[in-house]
Amino acid sequence: MPPVTTQIAKRPSRASTLIANWRTNTKGSTAIEYSLIAALIAIGIIGGVTNLAGSATTGWNGIANKAGNAMK
Repeated sequence: MPPVTTQIAKRPSRASTLIANWRTNTKGSTAIEYSLIAALIAIGIIGGVTNLAGSATTGWNGIANKAGNAMK
């Protein structure tokens, strides 16, 4: 029977086994990719709506000022 230290040295550690499994496991990668794409789309929509809201506010304020000046 070989010494205990030799048996331990030949057996892969739990950490190395977990790391090897983690590197080869591709479950969930598609979901992560789709969620990143969705997040980028949401950021774009929020930016566009914010810009549009500012333009709309400016436009409506201009109309209100012109209407107010016309009624004087």
